[in-house]
Amino acid sequence: MMLIGVAAAFVQKGRESMVGQTAAKRTAAGLHETEESRNEVQQIIRDAERWQVLSLAAVFLAIVSWSIALSRHERLRGGWMVVVVFLALYVMLELMMV
Repeated sequence: MMLIGVAAAFVQKGRESMVGQTAAKRTAAGLHETEESRNEVQQIIRDAERWQVLSLAAVFLAIVSWSIALSRHERLRGGWMVVVVFLALYVMLELMMV
């Protein structure tokens, strides 16, 4: 689940960067903002928000399942290290500004 959350965060950041690229290309080409271009940017922003919700849900579920495993005293054999690394990567991606 944590891997899915990190992958979704990567896609989210890609969508967020597309917003800036779209605006920069239109400005560089000297085109004025139209209703169509505003709708396109709004759609990209909505897609990024959906990916953010998906990544947050996946990371939350991964942490809950990890907590349940810890409470049952299951042997994780280094699984905690993988969870912590992916969690750190997820937090770094979410804090990164595009």
